Amino acid sequence: MPAMNKPRPPEPDESDEALLARELAGVRPLEREPRVPEPPRRPDRDTRQRLQQAATTAAEQDRVADGSLDAIAPVAADARLEFHRPGLQLRQWQRLKQGAIPWQLAVDLHGATRGEALRAVDRLIRQAQEEQVNCIRVVHGKGYGSNPGTPTVKAELNHWLRRHEEVLAFCSALPADGGAGALYVLLRRRRD
Repeated sequence: MPAMNKPRPPEPDESDEALLARELAGVRPLEREPRVPEPPRRPDRDTRQRLQQAATTAAEQDRVADGSLDAIAPVAADARLEFHRPGLQLRQWQRLKQGAIPWQLAVDLHGATRGEALRAVDRLIRQAQEEQVNCIRVVHGKGYGSNPGTPTVKAELNHWLRRHEEVLAFCSALPADGGAGALYVLLRRRRD
């Protein structure tokens, strides 16, 4: 059996530092290889698309915030509007387009400016969520009184509602409810 080095008992006046130095005598630190940093991971395709979409949306919001309509595609007075989020059940989307989902709250935006219209619709959405209503009607008109004859409130709503997180879908209403001058808006159900 090999002889083991027995630790020597400390001398009475030896300090902790001296004791440590004596015990570590002859010990060399390990040589470290230089560390090569890992290259940053490239986000997957879905993440890149979400980041790109967020950047594009933010840029559009900045352009819209300055009061211009540059980022908003013009909409014809008689154009029918349609939008739904991915994942919305086809049956629910068809029922909305057929006017089969009864709307319970409505707002008429005739004569309102773009800012007034958006604030009124936002208030209506909040009220609908408080009252557990999931379908509303927004009457925006066809913009015949707009300058220069293009429906600015209709175009603004088409753009704004697509970005509103509580909106699942919207489409132009049936003729009895305003046709191309009104929208049915389907909202997310509020979870308490």
